[in-house]
Amino acid sequence: MWYLRTVAVALAVVLTAGVAVGTADRLPTRDGADYALTGALESARVVWRHSNGHFENTLGNTWIESSPDGRFTFREVFRGGSAITLYDAGRDCHVRLTASACYVKFGTGSYQMFYRGYWER
Repeated sequence: MWYLRTVAVALAVVLTAGVAVGTADRLPTRDGADYALTGALESARVVWRHSNGHFENTLGNTWIESSPDGRFTFREVFRGGSAITLYDAGRDCHVRLTASACYVKFGTGSYQMFYRGYWER
């Protein structure tokens, strides 16, 4: 029975990390195609474009936003099937990138949509 408890704990850790084991999460891309959430897709979610710039995963969990307001550095804090969440501690700024929108919140405020955009392949 010890092995059932081990499996249950491991599954809880995986689900808490935002990766649902055995689900068929699917993400649309700019061209309207629908791709299963796989390792290949995860490696493809490194650039998110909007009309004024982009967010780019540069190394590990480091992301850079390039926009008319400048360049800002973020740390990836969550990666799930439908969104990636970034955080800039210097500005207390949270960013949530989805398949079609970028939501931003500062401090304890609420998320507001800032940009419409897409994952670049």
